[in-house]
Amino acid sequence: VTVLFLRSAVMIVSVVPSMVCPFVGVTTAVVNIVGGAAPFYIKVDNRPETTDSNLSGLTAGNHSIRIRDSSTIPQIIDSSFVVVERVPILLEFNTSPNTDPSNPDGRLVIAASKADAPDAVFWYTAGGISQPSNEFTGLSEGPISVSVSFDGCTATGVATIPARKLYAASSTMPGCAGQSTGSITVAYTESTYVLPVNVSLLGYGLLDGNLTATNLP
Repeated sequence: VTVLFLRSAVMIVSVVPSMVCPFVGVTTAVVNIVGGAAPFYIKVDNRPETTDSNLSGLTAGNHSIRIRDSSTIPQIIDSSFVVVERVPILLEFNTSPNTDPSNPDGRLVIAASKADAPDAVFWYTAGGISQPSNEFTGLSEGPISVSVSFDGCTATGVATIPARKLYAASSTMPGCAGQSTGSITVAYTESTYVLPVNVSLLGYGLLDGNLTATNLP
């Protein structure tokens, strides 16, 4: 009696992993099998065997893989594949202060770059607004959440819109204390005002001999 063991067609395997986004940690891969006898048993690293050719939860780096078919004499292929981590998106913020609390006019410009994609077209989100432009206006002072996306990956950060700040004040006060003439120059981060020193300035916290500048327009 002659016993014949029929072997199925030679099994050819390829693994196609997706690249993993920076700071996300995991991605997927597809195992393509030609030939052999189904079902196929796939084992990646130290994970349990599976018959699912769609792999998930893969981290960046090298991975071992074993594929075993269901032939009478099983075919076994041992191989490996590499999951590559993508180059991160780098963010820089350029902000202008909000000068009017009742009608916010703060400004944010996001500079995004990706070393391996100098012509990348990014998608920008700031304060819940998403758009293709990297400039956002009409912003109130304070922190604002920012995200920039490209090719399935997203970089996040926090920008801060400053309020208008007084940084210098100088005065010209001819005559003696109590005189109602002269001027005070008040400089803000974005503009300069020259105000006359007179009784109307009392409401702004300015007095002859006491040039503490508060609550200025």
